[in-house]
Amino acid sequence: MASSKSLIKYFFDINSPYSYIGFELLARLQSRHSSALAVQWSPVRIPAIFRNIHAKYKSPFIQIPEKTLHMERDLRHQCEYYGIEMRVPEGNTSAFLKAGNTVAAQRLIVAAGEEEVSQSPLIHAFYTRMWRDHLPMHEDAHLHEVLASLGIDQSTASSLIAKSKSPEVKQHFVDYTQEAIDDGAFGIPWMKVYRANEVNHESFFGSDRFHLIERHLGL
Repeated sequence: MASSKSLIKYFFDINSPYSYIGFELLARLQSRHSSALAVQWSPVRIPAIFRNIHAKYKSPFIQIPEKTLHMERDLRHQCEYYGIEMRVPEGNTSAFLKAGNTVAAQRLIVAAGEEEVSQSPLIHAFYTRMWRDHLPMHEDAHLHEVLASLGIDQSTASSLIAKSKSPEVKQHFVDYTQEAIDDGAFGIPWMKVYRANEVNHESFFGSDRFHLIERHLGL
């Protein structure tokens, strides 16, 4: 794992609005320090992380109403502050989250990385599709729409979608999720942060920890 660059392994789900904020902030951080910082985008299945926590501690999966209402306000404040375009559903955020099926999209992100297709524009497109446009992303036609919007030709798009359904990509998606669980993740975004030329890492949780990560890495 040791590298001449610092590395952030970013575990996220398109279904997570705070992962969306974290994605935008991490992309900006990487842009500022491109010569010294690498990012590995690692899609995970957040329900699997919650199921693991529930099995251990019997913690409820369903958010209490007061927390949901606070989350809606908090997301609006953060997006206004950081200049992130997001339309948070009013009054039914929990139902909206449950309805979002992001598995196909996230497997496509894994496949893109393995085919050396830039993942950042694809991740951004899926986040805006869910959190700005409130559109689905679970059918092949939805995936083709997103890829076409990025200027990817139909032949390449079909190949990527086919690869996203392969046993290898499905397993890598499972492996990313398990890696986060094994590292102690209880929510997302979760990050494993490696300093340059070091094999050990520090773990960080949340979209509001990038100032601490930047300081930790000496950037």
